Amino acid sequence: MDGPEPRPLPTEVLVRVQAIGLNPLEARLRAGEFPLIGRPPA
Repeated sequence: MDGPEPRPLPTEVLVRVQAIGLNPLEARLRAGEFPLIGRPPA
């Protein structure tokens, strides 16, 4: 990873993520392809 080392504030926690899962439908929902469902919260 390029960039500075993250430094959490005293009230924050730094978590290392090694892998994630993503349902392809989630990206389509966020893109607004299903207008009847509505836009997800930001």
